[in-house]
Amino acid sequence: MTYNEINEEIKDLLKYAVLELRQEHQTHDEKGVLTGEFYDEVSDRIWQDLDGHEWVIYTHLAKQVSEVVNEYDAFDTWDEVTGERFDNWMQVSFANLYHVFINIDLESTIQQILNDNKNY
Repeated sequence: MTYNEINEEIKDLLKYAVLELRQEHQTHDEKGVLTGEFYDEVSDRIWQDLDGHEWVIYTHLAKQVSEVVNEYDAFDTWDEVTGERFDNWMQVSFANLYHVFINIDLESTIQQILNDNKNY
């Protein structure tokens, strides 16, 4: 497993989320700008998808993700304000995957997916 594979997996999750959610939600306002509601729906879906992903729920994969992304490890805190520590590798893996996700330019990626799949 590599960082690029993790990044591509998250982008695939994004693609499927955007294509599904565009059937249920307005994607752009009257000025052609991506709506905040659609952006939030996609973000929420990715949060859910990452939380249930096999790379989070299986400990051996969770450890691999954490080693590859290497933003958080089992001895770090998730919340700088409260000092909440990770309880298990699943939480560490989720935090690492979410770190990859938040470093994707979400707005331009959503727009690119919509443009590339107009006839889908």
